[in-house]
Amino acid sequence: MALCLLWGLTKHAGCFPGTKQYRAKESGDVSVQCPYSAPDYRAVSKAWCKEGAGKACTVLVTTNLEPSEYHSTPQQDRVRIQDDTEQGIVTVTMERLQVEDSGVYWCALYEHAHLFRMLEVTLNVSEGDSCPSLPCSDPSGPLPAARMCPGDTGYSRGSFPVLGVAVGMHLYPW
Repeated sequence: MALCLLWGLTKHAGCFPGTKQYRAKESGDVSVQCPYSAPDYRAVSKAWCKEGAGKACTVLVTTNLEPSEYHSTPQQDRVRIQDDTEQGIVTVTMERLQVEDSGVYWCALYEHAHLFRMLEVTLNVSEGDSCPSLPCSDPSGPLPAARMCPGDTGYSRGSFPVLGVAVGMHLYPW
């Protein structure tokens, strides 16, 4: 924090503590929530970027730019960003994850073509069954969460009613 005060950046770069770890399976989704002070930053653009060599961060999406206004990446069509300026929460959703999506990401303020990291996220995407024939369902547990497949929890949200109907039809034939 002393360095932040020295640079006069108490509201910017690296002055937001925090790193979060996320694990997900290939073809799944992950949703990341990045809180910020709404009164201070509601008018500031937000960005989601992936850290590369030399700690440079490649912008994937922002709250103010059209995709054609920054460098095209293979992930762009699979990443969405929403800014709830009343609550002070940026939500980033990455869909159809691939093992290559593993890495370090930032939720960042995006001012004057500079990124000021609010939150660092380490994402680990692993290979595995990714619900080849059954739809995935969101877990009922607390956020943060990656989309879970039926095999992850032992059942899917809709499996018990179907089982109940099948048993009921067997016990009470029409």
